[in-house]
Amino acid sequence: MFEKGLLAGKRILVHCGGSGLGAAMGRRFVELGAELIICGRRLDLLEQTAEKSAANSAARWLPSDAISATAARRRHEWT
Repeated sequence: MFEKGLLAGKRILVHCGGSGLGAAMGRRFVELGAELIICGRRLDLLEQTAEKSAANSAARWLPSDAISATAARRRHEWT
């Protein structure tokens, strides 16, 4: 339905991207050429999902907890 390269040069952040719908959307964004950044609470799932998604594109992960404002403030150091 969408042409390859549609999202080339775009950086997309997917929260709760370690599993389920977030992971599926992330994979699709990568297929369309986007650089993917996935966030979530479970480090093991984030690493696995980023590894699988990075086959054709850049994928990074960032541990985060949307429920905890303190955790979110501690995570601001990534670029």
